[in-house]
Formats: sequence, structure tokens, C-alpha cells
Amino acid sequence: MEGALASAGMSMKDVEAVPVPNVVKGADDFAAGRLDVFFFAVGAGKVKETDAKVGGLRVVPVDNSPEAVARMREHVPPAYARLYKPSPVNTGVLEPSYIMAYDYLMLTNAKVPEEVVYKVLKAMHDNQKILAASFPALNQFSPAGMAKKFGSGVEFHPGAIRLFKETGQWPPK
Repeated sequence: MEGALASAGMSMKDVEAVPVPNVVKGADDFAAGRLDVFFFAVGAGKVKETDAKVGGLRVVPVDNSPEAVARMREHVPPAYARLYKPSPVNTGVLEPSYIMAYDYLMLTNAKVPEEVVYKVLKAMHDNQKILAASFPALNQFSPAGMAKKFGSGVEFHPGAIRLFKETGQWPPK
């Protein structure tokens, strides 16, 4: 929330914060009229459910200017403004809108065998359509974009490097 607010030059001081334990409870509280906004992933089933309960939703877009994205990244370093277009999957996106996005990371212990990490990532890489069938938000997952450059302090597991080399994604860009 802090990152999205920062894109508009706002902070938590500019809103009345109502703590919730997780995003699902936030959506439920929104549907019950206890919140004015809630935070959730575009395309999630809970968003569609909440939309039906309240009679319609509208996403709150973020500013996609370089300055606004820089403010966002002060709170969520890997964040970026991603353009979403109206579609049956993008509930609440009523017009082309930039929304704060960030990529999910898979983290593991350095002691996990190389072969295990390689096989997990290869299964993900080779089966995007099957993954998306089980969780529609994974329609946005791009096997060709698995290797990301994160800056200093991020080390890649040897099993990940093996897959990324095999798929032409090493070194990350």
C-alpha cells in the first residue's frame, strides 16, 4: 500500500489505516463496507467474488512516470507500473490503467541440491499453460522472463543458473 500511495505523492499519513491480517480479510472487510479500498492481485478469484458482492469494482491506477515509479520503489524495490487492459480476467480494470506490479521470487536454501532446484524451475518453465490453468494469475508468468537482474546482494542458486543458461536467459538482463 505504501508503494502505491507513494506513486501519487502520498503516504500512510494521508489515509485512515485499518489493519487487516491478510489480503483476503481485506477484501472481505471491503465487501462488508468496513474499508474504502483493498489490495489484491489483478485477476484473482477473490477480486471477482468481491466485485459480485458489491456490484462492481474499479482499480485505482498508479502514476507510471519515472518519478512516481522511483517513489514506489522506495517502498517496494522491485515494483514497476504495468499496463492492464479491460478483459473478463481483469475484473475492475474498466479502462487501460497502470497498476503497481512486482514479480514473485522463489527463494531456497543454498543447501538444496542443484538438481532439485533445476527440476522445479524446468517444470515451471516447460508447463506455463498447466500452471495458469490451476491459477489464472499465472497467465502473466513468462517462462522467457524468469531470470531477472536484481542488483547487489541477490545470489542465484546453481540449479537456477543451469536452467537459465539452458534457456538463454543467463546472465539476467
